[in-house]
Amino acid sequence: MDIAEQRRHFPALQDKTYLNFGGQGPLPTPAITAICAAYEQGQVWGPFSRRALDWVAEQEHLTRATLATTLNVAAADITLTQSTTQGCTIVLWGWPWQAGDHLLLSDGEHPGVVATVAQLAQRFGLTWSTCPLSYCTEDTITILEQAVQPQTRMLVLSHILWHTGEVLPLAEIGAFCAQRDIKLLIDGAQSLGVMPLDVTGVDFYTATGHKWLCGPAGLGVLYIHPQYREYLQPTHCGWRGLQGFTYQQPQWSPDGQRHEIATTAWELGVGLQASLTLHQSWGTATQRYGRLTQLAAELWTQLGEIPHLMRLLPHPPPCGLVSFRMANYSPETLAQKLEQRGILVRAVAAGNCTRASIHYLTTGEELTQLVQALRELQGGTDPHVGTPEK
Repeated sequence: MDIAEQRRHFPALQDKTYLNFGGQGPLPTPAITAICAAYEQGQVWGPFSRRALDWVAEQEHLTRATLATTLNVAAADITLTQSTTQGCTIVLWGWPWQAGDHLLLSDGEHPGVVATVAQLAQRFGLTWSTCPLSYCTEDTITILEQAVQPQTRMLVLSHILWHTGEVLPLAEIGAFCAQRDIKLLIDGAQSLGVMPLDVTGVDFYTATGHKWLCGPAGLGVLYIHPQYREYLQPTHCGWRGLQGFTYQQPQWSPDGQRHEIATTAWELGVGLQASLTLHQSWGTATQRYGRLTQLAAELWTQLGEIPHLMRLLPHPPPCGLVSFRMANYSPETLAQKLEQRGILVRAVAAGNCTRASIHYLTTGEELTQLVQALRELQGGTDPHVGTPEK
């Protein structure tokens, strides 16, 4: 399988070293072409014409089925969203909380999720706390055992922690929660498109298509375990989730669509389908994951040979996120310096680190370019940090 041929489909990979898939994946040409063609065809038919509406219904079905297949779940259990965070808020605001209930988060959750939990606590009289999982996944269950409380009703965790790249063991955590009747909400923003997924034991799983899947921004997915479909109340309400009214009471769709709101750009679904088709043309999900983790391990090893550079994880990451700190630079300044050299990474404030996102599309030459650039920058100084270490 020729990775160079696969990369030719991505304009953003032609003239730069793009290592920010965890922030946003680049759109391939087939997706761009499909999106533009869909918008143009809609105008030819006429928006809201019968032909256009039939096309929308077809694309809604195909997009839902495609994402369900990617998650290995039934299409009826899928809610289409705009983002990972929206999926989290649908679950968090829809759960029937009681005053005094407790939520447990890891110490590495995204600010949007943390803010939602804080608002819930204020609104409903809940309590919440965090537990230290960012660097200690070998002791995950022990840490959780020490952190849960008698009133803990939900555990909110990222499958892959977005700042360190730790991968949490979903199967073990799911079993832990089931034994204690604790609901498990997983943020899969950094895992969908990275590894083969098995959400067995997970009650709610939310992710997005615009990162590792290299789809368009604005289209995400939420999996709701069927046993909680009726229990989780719609709070994001709109005509797409409704079947009508009976005695002034809304009658919700019997599947995951009940949590969908209103007008959606279905052209985005066409683009996401094109991106997924392109990825699937290059090996299996397991093969793509294997190449990705091999490259990430190579980078992690090479970074360990640079003086005054600290890797956040003490072991090669089992995903594509490789995070580090360099003594003489703030993360923001280091990311800017690298971008000036044509290397795109991300500064992550949550970990006070710089993060490189390694995809199966990444090449060994790109890793070499990043490492060489870091070595060359090593003698420089960020005025916001101080003088170089000797």
